[in-house]
Amino acid sequence: MHFAYHILKKLESGGLVEISRGSSGGIRLCADLKRVTLHGLLSVIEETRAISACVQPGFECAWRKKNGGTCTIHKQLLGIQNLLDEEFRKRSLYEMMFGGQ
Repeated sequence: MHFAYHILKKLESGGLVEISRGSSGGIRLCADLKRVTLHGLLSVIEETRAISACVQPGFECAWRKKNGGTCTIHKQLLGIQNLLDEEFRKRSLYEMMFGGQ
């Protein structure tokens, strides 16, 4: 139960839902599902959406530190992460749920 409440508070902070307390309280969707992208939802819920720690800002790569230069694996993962983020930005929650635009 605590986990679900934690997610709901994040959704509320992100302006996606409204939580009302009390006997007639509840949770109300207050975002337009056609305008909220999958990327936006994940940004609200997840602290990071990175496929690997090495693509996160500020990550210190032990291999690069030891060997210098550019890590080809990092470059590949960063490219994949950028493509993934781009695809997540293209899809609204409405499209994900109902298959239409």
